[in-house]
Amino acid sequence: MKRVRIRAGVFLGAVVVSCCAWLLFYSHAAVARAAAHVMDEEVERGNFSGAVLVSRGGRILFERAYGDADSGHEIPNTTQTRFLIGSITKSFTAVLVMQFEQRGRLSLADPVCHYLETCPAGWQPIRLQHLLSHSSGIFNITNAPEFESLRGVEQTREQLLARMREHPLAFRAGERFAYSNSNYYLLGVVLEKISGDSYEHLLKRQVLDPLSMRDTGMARTADRTGQALGYHRDPGGGYRENPPMHESWSFSAGGMYSTLHDLRTFSDALADGRLLSRASLERMWHPVTGDYGYGFVASAVSQWTFDRRMVEHGGRMPGFVSIFQRYQDEGVTIIVLANRDDAMPPRVARGLGAAAFGVPYRTVFARQVVQVSTAVLERFAGVYEFEGTKFFLKIRNGGMVVNVEGGPEVPVSFESESAFFVEGMEGTVVALEDSEGAVTGLSVPIRGSMKVAHRVN
Repeated sequence: MKRVRIRAGVFLGAVVVSCCAWLLFYSHAAVARAAAHVMDEEVERGNFSGAVLVSRGGRILFERAYGDADSGHEIPNTTQTRFLIGSITKSFTAVLVMQFEQRGRLSLADPVCHYLETCPAGWQPIRLQHLLSHSSGIFNITNAPEFESLRGVEQTREQLLARMREHPLAFRAGERFAYSNSNYYLLGVVLEKISGDSYEHLLKRQVLDPLSMRDTGMARTADRTGQALGYHRDPGGGYRENPPMHESWSFSAGGMYSTLHDLRTFSDALADGRLLSRASLERMWHPVTGDYGYGFVASAVSQWTFDRRMVEHGGRMPGFVSIFQRYQDEGVTIIVLANRDDAMPPRVARGLGAAAFGVPYRTVFARQVVQVSTAVLERFAGVYEFEGTKFFLKIRNGGMVVNVEGGPEVPVSFESESAFFVEGMEGTVVALEDSEGAVTGLSVPIRGSMKVAHRVN
């Protein structure tokens, strides 16, 4: 009787294990199908070239590559292709700073002037924590008027530091948030000063080598072996290679390349304590100014994040756009790397997030469009600013386009005479008007909430 019970228990255990394995397989298959549908919709409309990945608990649920890494030589993108990741580099720089703090090599309360040979008097109150959280007020070097004409030209360290110093602070340190590449460039300078080594060697020794991230490093314009080329949509609707930015501009603020698998490794290593203590990680992932922490955007829990805790960072370089997301409690990582700069990684990532969590996702491509008069276009045309970033609405060929500084022009579609959207975006941009009907600003949907962009011209 005892032997029968044991055999029955073993049989039932095997059935349970088998059922659980089937359910797990089914959930993975369901995620893959839903993710494939999201990507097919993007690719069929010509909106995406690059590679994407969704993982959970260290296991890949979906990964796929699309389009060409080098269209001139018909070399396709693969899941091993290296892409420039732009400002996702800032997350790595923040990790290095936090590692040094853990080891007692610096304090986030240290004045930045302690580490700079020449420091303006106005910079004296600025601390390292202000650089990490984009609350220093220091001028963004990539907003310099000469940036577009000089971005492919090598700059010395002193030339770039001089550009930062010659502009007054936009506000007092800690007063508010304003995204500035200068902040993370300066953090790279600080790291080199403390370590006595180059940022590149430091990154390799403290992050890349310990994690065996062999397909990640600092980009070189003279050596793009294994890397995708970046493309820009031309006025005729085709794509041409976008001349690269010289690496001297980007440095520790945006100078890295990586792959899907290496970024997944980085994500998992952060979460499991291989790079930082839990206390340091939580500080990085906690909002400091606005929704920015240290090297990561820590979005408020909302419909935008599927009511889950999520951190992320996007990246943009000439011809490349990307996004890295980590859902903290579920262990879900989403990575989107694109080598066309008119792709929309946040939209792609949202669709992939819905697939990962089994959330119904209604496509945003089918929208009602109305024709508006030239007078309406003229009301909107102008320069707007949100959190230190300017964007431009311009009349083109009887219609309207929008572009962020240094970014491509994207067509605008109107839902009414006071509201418009960009194809595929979620939500609608609504005009803010004065008593005479003049457009004074825009209410813009950003990560699930409406933000105000003020008109400046």
